[in-house]
Amino acid sequence: MSPSHQQGTVLIAALVILLLLTAIGLASMRAASLQERIAGNLLDQELAMQVAEAALRVAEAALKTRELDELVFDRRVFISFEGVATDPSYSLSKLATLRDSTEAGVAIDGEGYLIRIEATGHGRARSDPDRPAMTRTLSSVYMVRK
Repeated sequence: MSPSHQQGTVLIAALVILLLLTAIGLASMRAASLQERIAGNLLDQELAMQVAEAALRVAEAALKTRELDELVFDRRVFISFEGVATDPSYSLSKLATLRDSTEAGVAIDGEGYLIRIEATGHGRARSDPDRPAMTRTLSSVYMVRK
């Protein structure tokens, strides 16, 4: 074959190969970006769960150290926490007042309360300026004696 009969066949083949390499590169970048977003969301979920757990522990510590007359029921208490979209909070709800008794085979010595703790934690990301993207709520029931 003489140079006058080739008519750009190599150029067309090179352009097709470059187009294929570009498509593979773009697909790889898209997959990496998706995996990074998934990892970020999982991190945010885990952070929200850990912050809610920390708020639950703070509420339990408050129940252990305070007098029952000082406890505030049915109101959110916010805790200062760095690195999250919104500070975590907890609320205490009085489920029952306990008296000296033996009911259903359970002996209760002294008076006290059966209290539900509801703790809410948030992740770092925000879905819009007013709302965190990830929220987790944990509940626990706690018995406190006078």
